[in-house]
Amino acid sequence: MVRLFIRSILTVGFFSLSLVGASSETLESSEISPVERALHPETSLSSELIEVKFGSSIYRVPRNYLAGVTQPNAKNEYAAFSIFVLLPDFAPRTAENAAELDKIGWHDQFRALFEYGRHPRPPEEVLEFYLKTAGMSKDSYRLVGSGYKLYESERTVPHEIYTKETPNGLLFFTCGNAKYGTPSPSCTVNEAFGDNVGVIYHFSRKYMNEAADIDLI
Repeated sequence: MVRLFIRSILTVGFFSLSLVGASSETLESSEISPVERALHPETSLSSELIEVKFGSSIYRVPRNYLAGVTQPNAKNEYAAFSIFVLLPDFAPRTAENAAELDKIGWHDQFRALFEYGRHPRPPEEVLEFYLKTAGMSKDSYRLVGSGYKLYESERTVPHEIYTKETPNGLLFFTCGNAKYGTPSPSCTVNEAFGDNVGVIYHFSRKYMNEAADIDLI
């Protein structure tokens, strides 16, 4: 589902994440553009494209979308990058909005971590696990927002689980709630992005009713 989100952003030009060199050939580290500036969590206003190697593929991400990069090395193929932008338009860091991104709490912030070599479980399996842990059945929900099924239990952490059937399968996400002591509650989606790639992303609870739009935008 996030694959559609990224492709749509590519189409409308919000987030120029592009996949290049997706071949079966092994790429030597010398073929990767220098990324020293992206190896640390410091943010940047630069739109320079940073290349990140995921197996035999390379992702190019504008620097002002990035919040951190981990490159693979000779001993470990694990690689990751995180993006940090503002909803609702997935706006990257600029001089004008930097203060909004630097606020404590979630507000309009959206953060996503892409990891090579991680395989999130299908949402149906995760839902089954949560319901079993909470001692609930699939019918133990109430409809909220724009047709979301809410499963709520004090026996699980997080306490709130949401699902919704979409044209691309089951959307599953969890949300924190201030009534359980979470000072700045956020919602989390953890799903497969592609072959051998997982993504986990977070956004403010105030965007909960737009979760399906964020996932399918």
